[in-house]
Amino acid sequence: MKNALTILLLLILATGVYLTTIRGTIGNPVIGKDSGPLAKATGPFESSHERAPYALLVSLVESKSLSLTRTLVNFASPDTVFSKDKFFIIFPPGISFIAIPFYVLGKFYNVAQLATFGGMMIFAVLNLIFLFLISNKIFKLSTSISFISALIFGFASTSLSYATSLYQHHLTTFLVLSSFYAAYIYKFGKSSRWLTGIWIWASVGFCLWIDYPTVLFMIPVVVYMFLNSFNFEEIKGIYKVSFSIIFLLTMSVLLFITGINGYYNQKNFGSWKQIAQLLPRYDSSKIKNSKDKKSLPTISKRELSKSVSGVAREDKVVNGLYILSIAPDKGLFFFSPIYILAILGILLAIKKKEKYIVEIGILVAIFLVNLIFFSSWGDPWGGWAYGPRYLVPSMAILSIFVAYWVEKTKYQIVGRTTAFFLAAYSVFIAILGAYTTTATPPKVEADYLKLKYGYFLNLDFFEQGKTGSFIFKEYLSKYITFHEFFLIILGLLIVIFYLFLFVPPLLEENTD
Repeated sequence: MKNALTILLLLILATGVYLTTIRGTIGNPVIGKDSGPLAKATGPFESSHERAPYALLVSLVESKSLSLTRTLVNFASPDTVFSKDKFFIIFPPGISFIAIPFYVLGKFYNVAQLATFGGMMIFAVLNLIFLFLISNKIFKLSTSISFISALIFGFASTSLSYATSLYQHHLTTFLVLSSFYAAYIYKFGKSSRWLTGIWIWASVGFCLWIDYPTVLFMIPVVVYMFLNSFNFEEIKGIYKVSFSIIFLLTMSVLLFITGINGYYNQKNFGSWKQIAQLLPRYDSSKIKNSKDKKSLPTISKRELSKSVSGVAREDKVVNGLYILSIAPDKGLFFFSPIYILAILGILLAIKKKEKYIVEIGILVAIFLVNLIFFSSWGDPWGGWAYGPRYLVPSMAILSIFVAYWVEKTKYQIVGRTTAFFLAAYSVFIAILGAYTTTATPPKVEADYLKLKYGYFLNLDFFEQGKTGSFIFKEYLSKYITFHEFFLIILGLLIVIFYLFLFVPPLLEENTD
């Protein structure tokens, strides 16, 4: 009952805060006519990463086509590619497919763009619930500290900036967390192995439609499922080992989804193994004679020679680790120093040799795969984005280890006090990005353009009172200033952190 009430509180809090971060305006914007103002800073389309999936969404609903018209491709550029005489977005189409019902429903009520962006927060909220369940059910953390693990990811990390947008990160995080939890249930719940096995393999397959690199993050989950497929029994001194055939049979779900993905690639790009990311990029800003489609193949020789082997390079890892960890423009610990405690949590968990050490190892493996892969990525910055957006799945996992350290450290007063102040700082930085702009340049580009980078650019937006919050601009701006609104949300979250960090231990002491 207590857990159910806690989850209900989490649902209410998350939904309320996430709703205030939705950017946009009432109406059904027509791309090319009235979408211009929405593509400016603090708007829902300030980044091509948001414009491209929305352009495909419009094409799917309005034209029943996976390819884009010239108007749509110019709107989505430069995250667009071309194959023969057709244009496509550079990303897998999964996000756009999932957004269809929200767009259609929103269009009926003249809020197509708002409904589309708001619909994505469903996965952000589900992520918080899974974090609570994993912390509480698997790692046996208390209800209050399990709640803290969800709070950290939801409101003390830069994942907040992507909770109500057309970025893929919360959806891929949902696939990782839900499949990991399903693999845990698969271990003990033999009666539900068919269901959990199907979901795990389906999640791997869905990653092909959402974000290809996430398939790599799912490997530890599949390994975990494989290990859980073995059963060891001792009968009269004889040890028997059996293996659940369900592991192999449910794999057919992955093969089916992969086959559909291959057909999609074959039909649109000429080969089942050809992906959009390796096609020549179409950048409308660099094309003068855009009406001449025959000239497109000569735009860039480098674009025509792209390959998977050139995407990730080991010689980039060291610099990539610096950028994603401590760099002032994208570093995880610079934007969210609360995660410093996660490293302590991992070390403490390994030292204690908990009975759930296998689960700890799987989560750490997912984190390391995520970190190392994108450290070797050609663009570890993630373009113009707020914080290390590629590490959003890792932020979720690290939130569990922060909570673990807070509860297990023998220095309880110092530990909780340290966690509180680091969380307060991290919350401030997180909501700063969510309420201003996510389009912040990496240092390498900011220096050239003579712009500020990291959250320093966002501080300027904050001082000037610039926000993209639809709720504030449409309903609250008549009564309070943006700074007052910001401080109310900040104060609310900090108070909640304080209550769940310090009040439950006091109640337990009084009960004793």
